[in-house]
Amino acid sequence: MIRKQKYENWLKTEAILKTTKVNFQNYHKWDLYESSTDEDEKGEPILPRHDPNFLAMEKDLIETEKKREISRNKSIKLKEEGNKMMRDGKYKKAVKLYTEAIEETKTMMILYTNRALAYFKLEDYQNSIADCDKVIEYLEIFEDQLHLNKETYVKAISRKALCCQKMKNYDEAKSLLSKALEYVKDQEIVKLQKNLLLEEEVHLKALNLINGKSCEFQ
Repeated sequence: MIRKQKYENWLKTEAILKTTKVNFQNYHKWDLYESSTDEDEKGEPILPRHDPNFLAMEKDLIETEKKREISRNKSIKLKEEGNKMMRDGKYKKAVKLYTEAIEETKTMMILYTNRALAYFKLEDYQNSIADCDKVIEYLEIFEDQLHLNKETYVKAISRKALCCQKMKNYDEAKSLLSKALEYVKDQEIVKLQKNLLLEEEVHLKALNLINGKSCEFQ
């Protein structure tokens, strides 16, 4: 009888809402419609499909899922076209295609890492880092997604590190690559790390040489 009481209480609430002219879909009704042997005054079981609000909500959910699937398929197609542009060295076109794909499906993280690489090839390091940060932040917030998208997460970290290296921000680049190695022991990342350390060493030697010569002319 508890379910029936819950339903009766809901009816009273609905009556109050009608008097206040509030118009909204009450998703809390999902909690009220449970499988039960209780029957109403007509002897019929209380079922969701007897409620027009439930039918409208169900229809809305189905349509939303269809639209989401259509958008996802468009994104995948645009991504494949963008990948082809990357292979052909047409990086600006690749950025455009990845951007269109993101507009269709904003939560497909691989689109951001792909666009980040295209920006990197165009030497647009700031935009590349911005895309990497979107992926890193999203996957760190939604930890369940991080577990499923570890490879994409590591790509974002590594590509951000490469951008930092190009911008001579060696400390940040080293920190990022060390972080990437905490998730995967990838030889490519180890190679990036070694190259980074060698470049930093050369850079520091060059700076010392320049500074030394400048002191001679003071």
